[in-house]
Amino acid sequence: MPYNTTVYRPGNNLRLATFWMWPNRHYRIADSIEFSMDVEIAWCHRCEEFVECERLYTEQEIQDSIDKIAAWDWEDEDSHRIASWVERARNYPDSSDGIPMDLTCQALYDAWVAALAWRKARKTPPRCLECGSFFAIVVIPHGKDVPHPGGDGLVRIGGGEHGSFSSWPTQLFYNAEGLLIDQLEYQEWRRLRSRPLTESEREAAP
Repeated sequence: MPYNTTVYRPGNNLRLATFWMWPNRHYRIADSIEFSMDVEIAWCHRCEEFVECERLYTEQEIQDSIDKIAAWDWEDEDSHRIASWVERARNYPDSSDGIPMDLTCQALYDAWVAALAWRKARKTPPRCLECGSFFAIVVIPHGKDVPHPGGDGLVRIGGGEHGSFSSWPTQLFYNAEGLLIDQLEYQEWRRLRSRPLTESEREAAP
């Protein structure tokens, strides 16, 4: 379930914008490899409003994820918690319809190795996820009073409360430079993630 992030006036708690931070944005790069996009809040001078924008992973963050996956112990409860962050398993590994555990771990590892190559080759700065601009955004730091980038007074970002919704949003896919290239309704995306491997896929797997 998502959690909310609110932009507000620190003096009187007046809300200026609220965002529900769904994990529904993904990069799709070479060979259809996908991994999650990290998002933060910014002011966009082109949109003239607070928006969600990319937060590019650092190379060290990606390397840390690769190292965690490489050391993954499926029998260890703490290791299973990594799954909520690296995420790319199509189904729980102990499901009879899911990818076998060794293939799941390999797929996660391959995705983040590809992510590291992507980060090293990325040319553009983070983009506004509304208009695609990368030169018009001012990222708002979390939990600090800062001048309103497009107005008067101070603003602050806070929140973190989780919400409950009856449905999930459309899944959005971006290319290596952060431009939207595809989208899938949640149920279709879930169906594709959860389908069993075909015999040919199992035979082709390393």
